[in-house]
Amino acid sequence: MRRVSDPKKSVRSTPPFGPTELRVLLALMQALAIGLTWHLWQVRTAAGDAPNLPIIESAWIRHIQIGFGWPLMLSLVLAVAWPIVGIPAHAGLLVLAIWLDQMRIQPEFVSVAILLVGTLPGEGPRRLARCHLISLWLWAGVHKLLSAAYFEDSGPRMWTDTIAGLPLDAAVALAWATALFELGLGITALVARMRRLVPWLAALLHLGILLSLLVQRWNPAVWPWNLAVIAAAIGLFGREPEAATRAQEIRDTKPWLARSWNVAAVVALLHPGLYYFGLADGYVSWCVYSSNTPSAAHYAAGFEPRIDEAILGGESLPPAELDDALAHASGVDLQFKHYAALNVPFSPAPRLFRQYFRHVGQPGELLVIEDPRPMAAWSQRERLVLVMTPERKVIAWPASNSR
Repeated sequence: MRRVSDPKKSVRSTPPFGPTELRVLLALMQALAIGLTWHLWQVRTAAGDAPNLPIIESAWIRHIQIGFGWPLMLSLVLAVAWPIVGIPAHAGLLVLAIWLDQMRIQPEFVSVAILLVGTLPGEGPRRLARCHLISLWLWAGVHKLLSAAYFEDSGPRMWTDTIAGLPLDAAVALAWATALFELGLGITALVARMRRLVPWLAALLHLGILLSLLVQRWNPAVWPWNLAVIAAAIGLFGREPEAATRAQEIRDTKPWLARSWNVAAVVALLHPGLYYFGLADGYVSWCVYSSNTPSAAHYAAGFEPRIDEAILGGESLPPAELDDALAHASGVDLQFKHYAALNVPFSPAPRLFRQYFRHVGQPGELLVIEDPRPMAAWSQRERLVLVMTPERKVIAWPASNSR
């Protein structure tokens, strides 16, 4: 007797779209995000512009700076047409672009590049991309739950800025719900039997985030990222590969390569935890809307005479006296100082704040860096005050940790 397949079963086993369709969608979203942040990928030398901040500062690095906008766009075309070459080329160009300017350490570009890798053939790339999404959801929730400032400010504000007239108590409750939902989504993606729920939950979360940002007309650079994550959740978790197909992929992978993919997947899962030890940047640890990242305020020259004398004379002020002076001064939040030009916030890392101040600081100006991480408190770097001397030398003044 001829065996007739069940049409309903066939429909259920067919993924919404395969790796090729997912690759095209991800490349389009990455291209859109690059287009929205075009100035970020250029060589910036104009007065008042945000300078390029390379990992290695030297004259020869300045001479080899190039614009990366079009090369990245072309690599995305290559990623779709010839993925085995184009996807590594795009990832390599992105790493080089960041190496030449750390202002480009932005979560959306790194995330989509990893998801593109997940569309390559084989179990290893797919596992890496899945672990990246799990890490993104888990740690985004953990960071919020560990951040008092999230519940006091950014969490409720996200809701009150989206829903006019929302009571503060309701906004706080919704902020808690958001953090727990992100954490729960990550846990759901970890459990094999629950993964069929991931596409639906991811769509609910990221469409909600996107709707909120659209209502606020805020941070358009991450709008494509949220769509990319939804597409990746559907493509990577919408259907488990057939057991025979997965077994064949594992057999076809060289043992050393399989181990390499496994190590990369573990790093993707655990890397964000290094943030609390000062060993990873906030944005690539998925600190998004969590208010737990370092901040910096840039103070222009022209304080009261006592401070100006101290700067000119190379002496430091007692912390209490400095606190009082800063309380009556107005500083510029560095995170959004160049937002209008770059369309992204400043990547919140103390080393980048210091490097930026060395580039643009003028004699008599101050930069106050605050770092909420426990490691900063243990090393007495919770609050750091940098001063630019008349000789354009950056010195640190002692600062109280009372603020």
